[in-house]
Amino acid sequence: MSFKHLSFIDLFTKENLVVEIPMLQRDYAYGRITEREKRTEFLRSIKTYLLSDNMNHELDFIYGSISAPKGENCLVLLDGQQRITTLFLLHWYFAIVNKQFSQFREVFLFEGKSKFAYTIRESSAEFCNALVSLYKRRKNKDKNEEVDQSIDYYNYICGLSFEKLLSSKIRNERWFFSHWNNDPTVINMLNMLDDIARTFSVDESNGLFDKLNKSGINSSITFNLLPLDDYKLTDELYIKMNSRGKSLTRFENFKSKMLKKYDEQKQSQNYKKKLQEINDLENKNYASLRDYVGLMMDTKWTDVFWNFWLQGNKSVDSKPSVDDMFLSFISNICIFYEILRLMNGSLSMKRNSFEEKQIDEFMNVRNNIPYENLIAILQANDNYLLYKIIDILNLLSEKHSEKKWVLKTYFDDTVYFFNEITAFEKIVKDYESKERNYEDKVIYFGYLVYLLQNKPDKKDKNFVDWMRFVYDMCKNSYNLSNAVYTFSNCLAGINYLCSKDIYNTLPTKEISGIVTLDSYQLEEEVLKAKLFKNQKWREAITDALEKLKYFEGQIHYELIDSVGVTCKDIDDDKKIKSFLLYVNKVASIFSQNDGSPFDIDLVRALLSKGDYTTVYKSSNSLFRNGKDRDISWLRYHKKEKLEENSIDKRIYLTQVLTDIDFDDRKPKESLAKIAEKYSESIPEWRKILIKNIKDFEKEFPNTDGYKLGVDRLLRWNVANKKCSKTSKDDYEIDLISKKQITSRHAELFTYALFLNNRENEISPWGKPLYKFQQSEDAQPFMVYGALSFADEHYYLQVYYTGSKQYELRFMNWNEDDEKVNEITNFSIQDLLKMNNFEKVEQKNYYVRVVNRGTIMNDIREFCCSLNTRLK
Repeated sequence: MSFKHLSFIDLFTKENLVVEIPMLQRDYAYGRITEREKRTEFLRSIKTYLLSDNMNHELDFIYGSISAPKGENCLVLLDGQQRITTLFLLHWYFAIVNKQFSQFREVFLFEGKSKFAYTIRESSAEFCNALVSLYKRRKNKDKNEEVDQSIDYYNYICGLSFEKLLSSKIRNERWFFSHWNNDPTVINMLNMLDDIARTFSVDESNGLFDKLNKSGINSSITFNLLPLDDYKLTDELYIKMNSRGKSLTRFENFKSKMLKKYDEQKQSQNYKKKLQEINDLENKNYASLRDYVGLMMDTKWTDVFWNFWLQGNKSVDSKPSVDDMFLSFISNICIFYEILRLMNGSLSMKRNSFEEKQIDEFMNVRNNIPYENLIAILQANDNYLLYKIIDILNLLSEKHSEKKWVLKTYFDDTVYFFNEITAFEKIVKDYESKERNYEDKVIYFGYLVYLLQNKPDKKDKNFVDWMRFVYDMCKNSYNLSNAVYTFSNCLAGINYLCSKDIYNTLPTKEISGIVTLDSYQLEEEVLKAKLFKNQKWREAITDALEKLKYFEGQIHYELIDSVGVTCKDIDDDKKIKSFLLYVNKVASIFSQNDGSPFDIDLVRALLSKGDYTTVYKSSNSLFRNGKDRDISWLRYHKKEKLEENSIDKRIYLTQVLTDIDFDDRKPKESLAKIAEKYSESIPEWRKILIKNIKDFEKEFPNTDGYKLGVDRLLRWNVANKKCSKTSKDDYEIDLISKKQITSRHAELFTYALFLNNRENEISPWGKPLYKFQQSEDAQPFMVYGALSFADEHYYLQVYYTGSKQYELRFMNWNEDDEKVNEITNFSIQDLLKMNNFEKVEQKNYYVRVVNRGTIMNDIREFCCSLNTRLK
C-alpha cells in the first residue's frame, strides 16, 4: 500500500477531496485548556518551520479511508485529526491576516459548506461552515445581502491584546449560535485560534499563507497520506488504529527531550569527563551519556520509584503513579537550582521581583512546568544540573538484599528529627498536594546539597549534625513559609552554610547577610557550635534537644535567656549543671511530642503570674498544644523581637518554674498549687479564667455544643470594635470558639456567670440560657425567659458592660417579628421603676446597671418582687 506526500492544500486541490472527521473520533483535543503546553509546543514548532528558509517539514503519517458516499471523494480520517484540524485553523488565520481570504474560501467552500468538516456533532459542522464562509447578512432594500467579513476580521486582529481575544469577536457574531458553546470541538477550536493569534502577530504572518498554500514538497508543512482503501471503515478498525499504544506521559516526553540534550553536548569537555567518570565508577564502557541515562531511567532509577510506590500500594488494582513521582522529583530539583541561579550568589531575593514571579509561576504548576523550561534549567550554568541529576539519582539508589533497587537511606532510627523516607515521599508526591510545603522542601534541599557536596557513607556523624542544624533552622524560621521570596532566601542561606563539618565551620561564616533564617535560632546554633568543642556540652545539649523534642530544636530560652550561657562558659561545669536542671523543669511540663499533658494547669499557673498572652490577628492567644506556629506553645517558648515598651512574656514561665512550689517531679500538682495562690489584686478576667477555664473547654447541655475552642483565643471589644487592653476588665471579652470572630463565641464574664448558675432555677423563669453570637457587632449574653403575662413576653438579659459591672435588660420580645415591643402593663412598669430600671426610649427596653459582686443577689431580689407582682 503506497502513501502520498502532500501539503494540506493538496487534499482539496490536487486530490480533490472533502475531509471529514468521523463520528467515532473524539473531539478536537489540541484546543483543550488542559492541553495548553502541548498546543504551545506544537505551534512553536510550526512557527519555526514557517519562519525558516527550509521547505518540506513533515508531520508524519495521517491515515484514512477514501470513498464517495455523496458523489465527491471523501477522506474519512482515522489518525491525524489533531494535526489536520490545526492546519485548517492556521490556513484560515493566515488567509485573513494576509488578506487572501477569497482564495481560501474558493478552495474550502463548496455550495455553502466547508470541505473540511466534523460529523461528530452537527454543531461542529455548522461552525466549520460559518468559519469558511465568513459572511454576515444584512437587509438592503428588498433583498438580503451577504457581506464579506474578512477585512473586518483583519482590522480586529491588528488590535488584539492580552485581554482582547479573537474568540470573543467570533462568539459575538449574529451567526454564532449560543448552543455552539456546549460543543467541545467548537470551544477547543476557538481556544486554538486564540493561541494562534498570540503566537503569530500580523507582522510575523506576512507571506505565511503563500508558504502553506503550495503543493507537495514546495510547501513548508507536509505529511504522508496513507489511504486505507483495502479496508472498510468499521468500529473495529477505528479502535485498532487508535489503540496502538497509550499516549506518552509528560515524564516520557520530558525524558525524550532530556536524552537529546546529552547528545548535543558530546563534544564538550564536561560531557567527556562525566562519561569517563561513570565508566570508571561502574567499570563499564558506555558509548554515550544518552545510553547510560536512558538505561538508568528504564531500570535502576525507575525501579527506585516503582518499589517506593509498591510499599504504599499493595493492591494490584491501584494505578501506578511512578512517572508522576519521577517528574515531581525532577521538577522540584529544577526549582531548587533555578532559584540559586536566579539569585546568582545573593542571599536575598527581593519581594515582587522578576525572579520571585518566575519561581512563583513554577510553584503554581509544579508537575506541569513546560518541558522547555525544565530543559533550560538543566542546561543552565554550563549544563550543571544536566550532569548533577545523574549524581543525585545514583546517590539515592541502592540494591536491596532482595536485589531490588530501592531508596537509599543514610540514617538509623536514632535520628528522630529527620525521616528520609517521609521527606522523599513529600517531594515525589508534591503533585498531589494543594500546599506548597516550603518548609519540607528547604529541609530536603539541605539533605540533597550535603549529598552532592560530600557523597557521605552511611551513619556519617557529620551528616547527622548537618541535618540537625537544617532541621532546627527551618522549623524555627517562621517567615520561611510566607512567600516565594522567603522560601528562596532560606534555600540560599542553607546552600551558603552547607559544610562537611557544620559545627566547626559555622562560627567562621559571615552570617549578617543571611535573611529569613531566624536570627535568634542562628545565634543559638552558633553558640551550640562553639560549645560543642567541649564534649560535656555536646552531650548536655544533645540530651536537652531530645528531652525537649516538642520544641523542634529550639532551646534559646533554656540555654541563653534563662541560664545566660555564652561562649565564655565552654569549660564551666556549673553552667552545664544549671542548664540541665532548667531543661529538666521545662521537660517535666512539655513531656509529650505535641506539648504538655496538663497544659490547662499551665495556663492557670501562668495567669496567676501575669498576662502572658500575645496578639494573634485581632485576638489574644492563651496558647495550646500542637504545632501551630501562631498560637501553640512553640510560639510562646520562642525568642522573638520585642516591640518598643513591650516585655518578654516568657518572664511568667520563668516565674512559674522558679516558684518555691514548683517541683519537676510533680509538675501537674505544682502548677495547680501555683495557680490557686494567685493574688487578689490581679485583674478580674484572669481570676475568672483561672477558676473557669476547665469548664470553658467543656460542652454543656443547652449550649448547642459550644466550648472555648482548642485555639484558646480571647478578643477584647469596646463599642463592638477591637480594643487595645489599656484596662483589662473594662471591656467585653469574647471567648472565640475558632480562629475568627465569626465563629460562635461567648463573653467571658457573662459565660462564667452562666456556667456557675446554669443549674439554679429562679422563679418565675427557671434556669438561665445563654445567647452566643457570630459577629463582631453582636454581644453574647445570659438570658432568663420567656415569661408570658397579659399578652406580653418578658425576657431578662444580662450583659457585661465593663469596669466589673453588668447591665440587666428587661424587655417585651416578640419572637415572631423579632422585635422589642412596648411594655404596656402598668403594673410591670411600676415594678421596674421600683427596682431602679430606666427605660431606653429608642429601644423600648428597661435597663439597670449592677455590680459584679452583687449581680446574682440583685437578679434574685428583682425576680422575687416580679414573682409577687405576677400573682
